[in-house]
Amino acid sequence: MGDREMFRQSVREQGTCDVAIDFIGFQEAYVQDAIEGLTLPGSDGKKKFATKHYIFISADSIYWAQKVPHATARISEDDAHDFTPLEFEKHLDRCQQTSLGEYQLRYGGNKLACERVLEDSWQSDGFPYTILRLPDVYGPYDNLGGFWELVTAVEMRRPIPAKLHPARMRSFDDEISPDPRTRTFNWVFSEDVRDAIVACCEKGASVHGKTLNVGHEEAVHLRETASMIAEALGISPELLRFDTDREAAYPSTDYGALDVSRALRLLRPWRPRAMREAVKTSVTWFLENKDNRRYHRLVHREPRLYDDTCARSFTCHQKEVPSCWVGAPEKAAYVHNGPAVLHDSLSRFTGQAVLKFMERLMSQIGEVQITCDVQKGAETERQNWPLRHFAGHLLPQSNHSNAYRMESADLLKKTDLCPDMPSPLGDIREDEPSRKLRLGGAGARSTLQYQRKGSTCGFWDTVLLGRRKWRIFPPTTSPEVLGAAAGSSESLADSFICGPDAMMVQMQYTKFSPEVCFECEQTMGDAVVIPHGWWFQTYDDDRTLSISASYGNVVNISHDSPGIIPPMAFTAEEDDPEVIEFTLVD
Repeated sequence: MGDREMFRQSVREQGTCDVAIDFIGFQEAYVQDAIEGLTLPGSDGKKKFATKHYIFISADSIYWAQKVPHATARISEDDAHDFTPLEFEKHLDRCQQTSLGEYQLRYGGNKLACERVLEDSWQSDGFPYTILRLPDVYGPYDNLGGFWELVTAVEMRRPIPAKLHPARMRSFDDEISPDPRTRTFNWVFSEDVRDAIVACCEKGASVHGKTLNVGHEEAVHLRETASMIAEALGISPELLRFDTDREAAYPSTDYGALDVSRALRLLRPWRPRAMREAVKTSVTWFLENKDNRRYHRLVHREPRLYDDTCARSFTCHQKEVPSCWVGAPEKAAYVHNGPAVLHDSLSRFTGQAVLKFMERLMSQIGEVQITCDVQKGAETERQNWPLRHFAGHLLPQSNHSNAYRMESADLLKKTDLCPDMPSPLGDIREDEPSRKLRLGGAGARSTLQYQRKGSTCGFWDTVLLGRRKWRIFPPTTSPEVLGAAAGSSESLADSFICGPDAMMVQMQYTKFSPEVCFECEQTMGDAVVIPHGWWFQTYDDDRTLSISASYGNVVNISHDSPGIIPPMAFTAEEDDPEVIEFTLVD
């Protein structure tokens, strides 16, 4: 949308078509330009269009920007109306009490403005549109990830945030406010959206000028959604955990459920799949392979090219780092036996909390000079910048061939932030009070290294923002096969020379041949625990912020406790079902 004329010209150059489907119209000006680009020159004064049917994908968020008549009955396409100025001022005050409400009001208002442009063009010039209003979408190839977050929470038996701030629910003078625990809302299955679009195409002129709510016929609450997911995973719903002290992601609406009867009538024989069946299909797809589990993250990654002319592939026995919820009883055993990933390690650090953390960080030490590494191929250059400039201007420019990275054990000592960052191992291990700050841009990687055993037992690293890939090698790995000198704790070999998805190293390291490599992808809220003696290297796949600290001996737990299992054996010959087949995704 930066160059509106170029966009309009690009639309014109597409020529004529039967149907144009708009998934990306988020601003009023965009839809105005799309209509203008689709308008053909005419000699009779009557406008003609390059498409016979324009299907606009809208959202139920538009109801955030309008007043609705009730909180409990279903909302039809014609139930919502504009606020008066005084009503809107009161509504705005309520929405601004939560980050979700503030976002949804802005997003829904923009989508509503897009719809109004289409309605005006239909009434004045007969522009052939149909609007499909969708609730939260889930299913194969869902790229937002909210539903998948619920799936992984249920899978790991970790608590699902279930608190609903009162400002996230509309109240009506003549109705009793709904119980937050049973607050119903709608989902829509991705394959049902596809089929509804196809049905619109087939119906043609009979649905021109129409707006349709599209979603499941079932209205469910969060606990019912989680129960369906549990059943699809083969887990008893009785094992579900809910945290009523943490803000829930769902429902994302403030009004209730949708009435989808118009879509059922006008798009017949289209009908949404039964939700329980659709959830089962979605969970099955998600569990099929690692690429499906990562799809919602990787689909947003920009295309990347890596120079492999000076690199060689290496092979080894690849394993996934064991992982569990940070509150799981098996955590002690995992940490005792080797590296581990602990999910939900900073449960109070939601998106808004991270933003507030960054604001406090910059207000307290934003002007402090830091030393960073600029990684340019085989060369690393040291530079000094104020932290604010480094984080706000240099990290966004980072890429694989010109990557910015810094870590400091001193910066956080100059702030009052450390008490807000408890150790994910605080319940089972002695905690070192100091905290290390790590910041890296896309493409930044650490050296391949290990920490010698000393007064502490290892370290943990928790990501607050971004995504980081780890490659970890057991203590039994000799330095020589990792390209390091005998007795050295560091190697100049770069196992990420061609990015995070390729197992390659620089050409000169001909003996680089580790027997076993553990890998994990660390995302927001994940803590990676590395015992001393293990080799590791990291790759920041996005702008990444993490907090790290050392941990000490066991607290109130014996190595002979029932929860401790024997150490893992590291042999390439074992028949391990966790072996991962890697393919290039870039």
